[in-house]
Amino acid sequence: MRIPTESEDSAAFMSRVAGLIRRKSTHIYVDTSFLMWLTKVGTTSRGELTEWLKAECAGRVHVPIWSAHEYLRHHVATTILGELEEKTRELNGVASGMYGYFRPFMDGELDFSSSNVAAFRMDVRRMLTQLKKVAQVVGSWKRQYGDHASEVISFINHCALSKTEVFDYMSTIEALSQGRFVGRIPPGFQDRGKRDQRVVQESRPEEAGVVFGGNRWGDLMLWKEILDHAKSVRARCVVVFSNDRKNDWYLNVGSDARIDDELKKLKTSWRAVPHPHPMLELEARLAADVRDLVLLDSPYLAALLQKIAGDRVRSFVDVAIVPDQPAPESEKERRAALFESKTEEDKAEKEAAAIEAGARFADSDSVSFSPVALRRAILESRANPPELVSLLIRECHATAETQRSVKEILTPERLASFDHKMLVVFGRELHDLVLSGDPGWEEAVVDLASILGAMPTKTAGCLYLGLLASMYLARTNNEPHLPPQSPIANNLLEKQSAQYSPAPLEALRAVLMLSSRLPLYVPHTELPSITVTFDIEQETEGGEEVKSLTLQGAEVLVLAQSDQELLLSSRFPNRTKVTGAELVEMACAIFAVPFTQVERTDDFDREFTFAPDTGFQNTSSVFISKAELD
Repeated sequence: MRIPTESEDSAAFMSRVAGLIRRKSTHIYVDTSFLMWLTKVGTTSRGELTEWLKAECAGRVHVPIWSAHEYLRHHVATTILGELEEKTRELNGVASGMYGYFRPFMDGELDFSSSNVAAFRMDVRRMLTQLKKVAQVVGSWKRQYGDHASEVISFINHCALSKTEVFDYMSTIEALSQGRFVGRIPPGFQDRGKRDQRVVQESRPEEAGVVFGGNRWGDLMLWKEILDHAKSVRARCVVVFSNDRKNDWYLNVGSDARIDDELKKLKTSWRAVPHPHPMLELEARLAADVRDLVLLDSPYLAALLQKIAGDRVRSFVDVAIVPDQPAPESEKERRAALFESKTEEDKAEKEAAAIEAGARFADSDSVSFSPVALRRAILESRANPPELVSLLIRECHATAETQRSVKEILTPERLASFDHKMLVVFGRELHDLVLSGDPGWEEAVVDLASILGAMPTKTAGCLYLGLLASMYLARTNNEPHLPPQSPIANNLLEKQSAQYSPAPLEALRAVLMLSSRLPLYVPHTELPSITVTFDIEQETEGGEEVKSLTLQGAEVLVLAQSDQELLLSSRFPNRTKVTGAELVEMACAIFAVPFTQVERTDDFDREFTFAPDTGFQNTSSVFISKAELD
């Protein structure tokens, strides 16, 4: 027997198990606790796991008969529905009764929000109402239970062992379990206290007086079945999917110091890296010649599959690894969000004026709005964001999970301590995260762009500038992106003539003019017209073949394009002709030029043919000079 002196590093564990699970001599066994959890997740998530197992581990995934038996017992007893009903009843009870209990304590001043206790009481009431809604909505899942259980039962039937000795175990399991439990030999000694249950007449009259076993030796039955099967198929590695983290299976030693940064990006709080009890490893080796024993709960299995299966298991990873909830605002953060330089009377006056002007709240006095200040904010926004900005960005990323909108997060209190630089950094950082390709950010950027019109002028302008800075400027050196990059480019360009846009656009233009190469279009409040010209090959068969298209005097077509993505045949599949308007609109989308500002010509309604190799220019090679912009 080998007792480890320290827990395994999570990165080393993932690498080791990834290699083991690919081997043909590795067999995987699924216990009841994992099957019960699998019933609760959505069809897509469950399907991603089962399809991956079928594709990569065909013939090596097994559901022991004891696991299937226990699952059936819970299915008949509707265990999951009973637990769900109990939890939703508890949550509903808390939500219904707590406000009445807390109300007397919220009658006077409170330390963190003495300036507006009434508003805080309203927040508490709304939050408790939301909890009742959560209980109601989640409780309705019971109507889906039948479909979920059917899918899991199909998986069980497909993977159930065809042979088993569980019936032979019955004659000796009681005596065997007593001896093992006295010696605390795993697995199952934690269940030694389970008692038999007698059915009372009131609950099930037809079974009155019948005694049901407490299943204190169920884990041992499962373990013996796994070992016997592993021996019969000459498995050299056994992997058990189990969400039972008791110390009669897992060693349960170690700390989060052994959890690497990649895992902590998914969530900060992890249980120790899984390690089976050394006595289990010893018994597996002696009884079945198994050289490696691996236990995986759902979070560690999801982390492993993300590493080796990528996008194939995205939904499964999302449900199995639940990110940490944001911590409540501290007293320091709450106080930082209050206006310190204005009296309550001045604040109320400013708010009233802002609301009358159509904004949700008033600008903070710390927000400067001159083109010079905004230009400096762009130049300085390349640095890492301050902690307050990072905190707000993390909350925006959690909106999909918490079902809160960005509008709810960007409150007057939260933005009160933000100056113009922080607002620009916030907009730029949020948009840069979208460009990085990380999931979950695009929704937040779309939300932010959609609420700019409801923001006070200076605040909206700074946020708008941050979004534009990310779209037009590289974070590394503030050189122009060629072409500008944004999944919401049209949305941002539609706001050029907004009330808050003049100063931001002037500042952006000043920074762009520091470079010798500029994008085809630089935003401007006057919405300048964009010129377009066509040239064709006159003597082609089948029609007029386009050979040239210029925007703002810059050629955007090339007659010999090797990049498949830029070929006209790829952009217009299954087409032999394209109208001038379609061609210009596609060019505008590629080079971030507002199509609505293009001067329409007669060529827009004409149809053009195109050669197989004709395509759009490589995007980084299309630009205009400062002289052309002037």
